[in-house]
Amino acid sequence: IHLKVVKIPQILVDELVNRGKVDREKAALLAEQALTENKDFGRLIVEQGLVTDEDLLKLKSEIYKLSIFDGVKAKIDTAGLSKEIPEDVTVFYQIVPFAKEEGVLKVGVLNPEDLDAMEALKFVTEDHNLGLEKFAISYKDFDRILKSYSSIVTEVGEALEPVEENKNKLEIHTASGSLEQITADTPI
Repeated sequence: IHLKVVKIPQILVDELVNRGKVDREKAALLAEQALTENKDFGRLIVEQGLVTDEDLLKLKSEIYKLSIFDGVKAKIDTAGLSKEIPEDVTVFYQIVPFAKEEGVLKVGVLNPEDLDAMEALKFVTEDHNLGLEKFAISYKDFDRILKSYSSIVTEVGEALEPVEENKNKLEIHTASGSLEQITADTPI
């Protein structure tokens, strides 16, 4: 996985300053810290207690005109979605798919100002012939879904290991026979 360069959400920063949540100088220091630590700006201000996760979620919904992902009511299908967007893409772009309904992929987005992430989503949905619906998502819900997403990918990987081992044994066994013997033993 390549190291992602953090994108500072300037519209969000400006709105936080305009609403008096942080002053301009503190916002600049936080943006610099986010870049230095390669950490999401929103997660940083939540961790420092400058705004709650819920308040930041509402603000993102308002300024980006996105629906809020409701972690209580939403039906999450991480098992079915791991083939739509691989885990490394979700981690890299900080996006997490949580449902696919009637040909529309529903995705929680942490930084809607990250144009690379939005372009990746567009590419994935077009590649799979899907529509796209983006949602503002809290860090708590994002982390919870990503954790279940990761465990599904791990379980699938572990389930496939015995198949790979048997495949390798079969290839070794097959490689030891001569072409004439294998051909003679093969039913017509």
